[in-house]
Amino acid sequence: MNINLTRKSAIHNPAKKSAIRNGFSLVELLVAIAIIALLITIGVGVGQKVMTAGNVKVTEANMAIIMNAIEYYQELDTNGAYPDDTNDQPNRQSRDLYTALTADNEVQAKLASLPADAVESSSPGHFLDKFGKEIWYDATGGLGGTPLLTSAGPDGYFGTEDDIRSDK
Repeated sequence: MNINLTRKSAIHNPAKKSAIRNGFSLVELLVAIAIIALLITIGVGVGQKVMTAGNVKVTEANMAIIMNAIEYYQELDTNGAYPDDTNDQPNRQSRDLYTALTADNEVQAKLASLPADAVESSSPGHFLDKFGKEIWYDATGGLGGTPLLTSAGPDGYFGTEDDIRSDK
């Protein structure tokens, strides 16, 4: 067996710098953190838009159920009239609508499929959109003088472009 003792081992030579790195540099770590933060920001933004679109669809579906109950109320009424909206304040009209629709058991049954968070049953009760705001009612404000339900939409303010209307 021939062993060469004069030559230093290539495996361990303290005089030479190792070609193997033991970790990441600070710049590499900062770049990785910045990329992760960017991906999280994009994900949160997309998630919020999806949630808002979902809440709009739920509000539209709830308004369709309420409109169905309003139409049924009109069919049952001896004069063929829609629930009254004689108050000059839209939020008061909403409360009058709730009172009218829940006074008749047959009409109230039409509202049974509404989720619990769509109805505020305090005295006087009213209907809520998926954003937690009251839905306004106008007996003749829709297309062709039909009833109209209006939600303030995602921004929570009536009269803006994101309002959700039942006559669309």
